Amino acid sequence: MTSINTSSLDQAALAFQKLPVEEQLATLGMLLQEISGSIPVHVSSMGGEIVPLIQQIHEQRQDEQLQTLSDFLANETAKGDEVALDPHPSKAMLELIPGSTQPTLTRYKSLDSNARLAFWYQLGQYLGDGIPAIPSGFSLSSEANDLLTSLRSLSLEQQAAFLSQVV
Repeated sequence: MTSINTSSLDQAALAFQKLPVEEQLATLGMLLQEISGSIPVHVSSMGGEIVPLIQQIHEQRQDEQLQTLSDFLANETAKGDEVALDPHPSKAMLELIPGSTQPTLTRYKSLDSNARLAFWYQLGQYLGDGIPAIPSGFSLSSEANDLLTSLRSLSLEQQAAFLSQVV
């Protein structure tokens, strides 16, 4: 078993969290595209949890998709029995109507770390196919570029550990 330098992973996670959310999404997207197929994530065993969530995101408009994914990356944790409603008032009001579907953010927050990793891995498979891809003219800031370069130098096991830490 390979040991993982948690100090460098903690530093990478901290650098990631300091990035604007658009750059976090782009950095995640680029990393996932590069390593797709290499991380041993058992999506099939979690399909019942993540497939409906991905379908729900797939059905949203592109701006809603980006907002939803941004909300997922926000470091907000639900406390106790609180329900994580959509941060947008008009959507939150709809979520409070009896019989409405479970809010997307609540569904995501209820996933364990392995399911979240599987979710982002699966989402990476759909980039550009109904899920917004990184815009062609988008360029990362020097901080995000440096982070992505350092992540590329990590072993696959370390990259998976980093992803588990930030999602």
